[in-house]
Amino acid sequence: EICLLINEAYGHMRVSTSDVKNRLRMGDAGPAANRVLHLAFREGKLVGCCSSTVQPPWTERGCGHWGLLSVDPAVQGTGVASALVAAAESRLADSRCVAIQIEYEFTPGDAYSERLLAWYEGKCGFVCSSGPPRGRWCEFRKCRKQIPLQLRVKPPKARASASPIDKRSSSVTRSASVRAQVTTSAVKQPSDGLKELVART
Repeated sequence: EICLLINEAYGHMRVSTSDVKNRLRMGDAGPAANRVLHLAFREGKLVGCCSSTVQPPWTERGCGHWGLLSVDPAVQGTGVASALVAAAESRLADSRCVAIQIEYEFTPGDAYSERLLAWYEGKCGFVCSSGPPRGRWCEFRKCRKQIPLQLRVKPPKARASASPIDKRSSSVTRSASVRAQVTTSAVKQPSDGLKELVART
């Protein structure tokens, strides 16, 4: 289900079933967990996901990362992506990251690329190290933004209550492990909200 969601959102084969299984197989929700897979549900259906990594191998210490942001095309534009990004960035702030990096491909004139540019480097506040887009060809954009000091020093509960989740979502929870999350979701789970599956790298 996760694999289908991601590939449909990207419009091509972004991940395989084995890729997703490998991420989930490394599940560990301890405080030292490095990578988390955030899952968004609406009326019991998976509608989005996003990964956040406290310390990826390609950034310096203190610079976290989120990526693999995918939302069911049927609910795009309804706040799911914003809720996932808020959860990912809140987690990175809780982990004492001082900055966040994202990457994406941009093709001038392509409507989807232009929308990503406006959202990532507009609404989300990221700045590309290479400056504004230039030329007529596809380019790989590496963007960063600083996490405001007040978000890094606020108690997690205060920050969580201050940042609104998707209006149709009801909660943000972190599983004790992938096994526990799967078991819990099969027995008793809110119909809406964000869940986190942890994969440590």
